[in-house]
Amino acid sequence: MTPSAYYDWWFSSGICPGIPTRPANYATLREALSAAGVHIIILWELLLDNDAFDPTIYVDPNGIYGSRERIIEAARSVGATGLADCLVTLPDSSVIPETQGELKSLLKQFAADHKAQLAADIARHGDPRAAPGFDKRQARRKRDERWGENNLRYHIADRIPFFTEPMNELRTYLAKGMTLAEVSRQNEEMAGFACGMQYDFRAGRSRRSRPRSPSSWRNAAG
Repeated sequence: MTPSAYYDWWFSSGICPGIPTRPANYATLREALSAAGVHIIILWELLLDNDAFDPTIYVDPNGIYGSRERIIEAARSVGATGLADCLVTLPDSSVIPETQGELKSLLKQFAADHKAQLAADIARHGDPRAAPGFDKRQARRKRDERWGENNLRYHIADRIPFFTEPMNELRTYLAKGMTLAEVSRQNEEMAGFACGMQYDFRAGRSRRSRPRSPSSWRNAAG
């Protein structure tokens, strides 16, 4: 069982499609799959997201509470200590992480060491790709729809834990009788936060357009 094969199975399985480090998705994946399987999904997704960058550059998901910590946990579990230490010390890290090629090698060894757990995941949930008449393109379209629905459901909730400090700062300004326009002139963070309070969250409830899913801009571990 290779990491790409396991990821490809998950991609087609219908088990909680979406960003795997998103809190709600991560909780569901940890309930449904082995810990080894979730680590592989997280790190293979990271590799797919960064395959166009320099081999030692990794951009983790932004605006998702705890996402980086879950990547760090997965990296340490597979032996990618350089990647873990680099992410811990961002944005001023002097640590050079493993290259993407080295991370792939570590993942392959990790998958080989946990092949029984990975095989048990597939046996427990089944493999829709083995069903007669399975249509990969149709399955991908269905997944894209579910990915978009998942993002619309959670994209605001992802950010709520980040709001404690700016909300407290905003409260002090509002207590002084400031308008949101005046608040937005205090500093760059307050400008973005006030704008989000005015427009983003209200629009998020009625937004009909869906963000692109990974299938629309890359092939998943094919």
